[in-house]
Amino acid sequence: MKRTFRIFLFAAILAAFLMGCSPLLPVSPSGETAVPSEPSAPPATTVPTEEPAPTFDDSVLGEAYTNEGTFTDAWGSEWSYSLHLPRLLLDTPAAEELNSKIHRDLFGFVTAMETAIAQNTPAELCAVRWERVWTDSIVSLAVIVEYAEGTSHYYIYHFDCANSIELDSAHMLRRLGISIDDYTTAVRRAAAQAFDRQYAGFDPAIGGGAAYLLQLRAMTVAAAGNSDPVPFLPNEDGSLRIFPSIGSIAGAGWYMTPLTVSFGSAEAGTGAPIQSNSSDVWAAITLDGTGLQVSFESSGKNYPVSGCYADYTALLAANIGPDAYVFALTAGGFVEAVNMTACSRFETFCSMGPLYGLSGITSLEAGNGTAYAVDADGAKHDLLPLVQSMESGFSAILSGAWEANRDGDAFRLRFGEDGACTLEEARQGSRVTSTGALTVLGMGDGGLLCACSLTQPDGNELTAIWSIEPSFGSLQLCAFSGEDVLDIGADVLRFEPAQE
Repeated sequence: MKRTFRIFLFAAILAAFLMGCSPLLPVSPSGETAVPSEPSAPPATTVPTEEPAPTFDDSVLGEAYTNEGTFTDAWGSEWSYSLHLPRLLLDTPAAEELNSKIHRDLFGFVTAMETAIAQNTPAELCAVRWERVWTDSIVSLAVIVEYAEGTSHYYIYHFDCANSIELDSAHMLRRLGISIDDYTTAVRRAAAQAFDRQYAGFDPAIGGGAAYLLQLRAMTVAAAGNSDPVPFLPNEDGSLRIFPSIGSIAGAGWYMTPLTVSFGSAEAGTGAPIQSNSSDVWAAITLDGTGLQVSFESSGKNYPVSGCYADYTALLAANIGPDAYVFALTAGGFVEAVNMTACSRFETFCSMGPLYGLSGITSLEAGNGTAYAVDADGAKHDLLPLVQSMESGFSAILSGAWEANRDGDAFRLRFGEDGACTLEEARQGSRVTSTGALTVLGMGDGGLLCACSLTQPDGNELTAIWSIEPSFGSLQLCAFSGEDVLDIGADVLRFEPAQE
């Protein structure tokens, strides 16, 4: 019986095979035979797509502090205040560090206002506000502290949100494709022109006089070129809004002033060169795309004129008094002077800056042994007394005794208002005193350009050309050219008032 079953089973399987049916198909839970689906095509090979770069906008910005309102002080005066501090909402250590920096820099102003409100005392400031500018993924924040007296101070921060790093001014300039040299040149020009608009027409007999104005201008130009670039915000048109400190005859002595500088446009003086009438002066002075240039036909030497920051429209050369001068008329209607006699003696040419007390000048004229600035009403202004006042003012800035110490060496400089100069050096136990004269030639990028002619005890004569920045109560001295009698090299030697 068993053999019969096996034969029958084998025959059934063989018959099913011959009929094209598979006896091994799976059976569904319902008892029905499951039919296999068509074999699927092999999966297509896909190229991984790059994640789109994240975009950043104002959604990553918020406020760390907000407070607005009014209060009445104890004297019945009503004050309005508006206090806002920005905050980055990015969850990164660098963003938190920037938030902490903003807090350290500015929360003291908020606390001062809160104290004034609580004590009903007059407030020194009326607002702390902020604004932002986006450059791709970089946000530039400006926090503005507005004082009740009408002045403002600006704190500028740059943050690259895509890479989560803070950028200082130098790195931000590189991101914008602007070189430090081009930026510094533009800032110096803008700062000098802003100062001249404020004070060139100012009566030098008022206040500290021409000497004080000269000091402030020299300080303004020097500060614009310090190692840390002046803070700025980028504008959408590629220009920059800069915030240099401009010297002032009132208040704190310095005020940050918003100015705009552009890059890639034509520099001042381009186009047809302007040449002075050199009939009374032995050199040709030309204004072209590179600025003011002095050329000596006899020797073939050319010299740039330092300290020229304006846009010039006319030049006049004339012998007035004992010296020869070149006067340059600016587009702003001011007059600058170059003492050709003194500058030629030391082969260092520079502008003296604007002759204070003149404004609205439209032309220059020579005659009767002097030179005149002619204003829009046709009135003529004699330039000789203004030049003399300017040059005496130079000496007044520096007059007095000054001392400096470096690596155990001591230096003492004494300048008289008549130009007399004494240098005392105490080095390694020996003392040497040299005497001579100081001639202030004009201004350069680092301050006043001064020629110091000295005679040493052994009769040896030396001439040093110094750049001196006359700060408040001190002098910062650099070697510009000539003999480096103080062994300054590329460094700065700071002199303080000497103890008499």
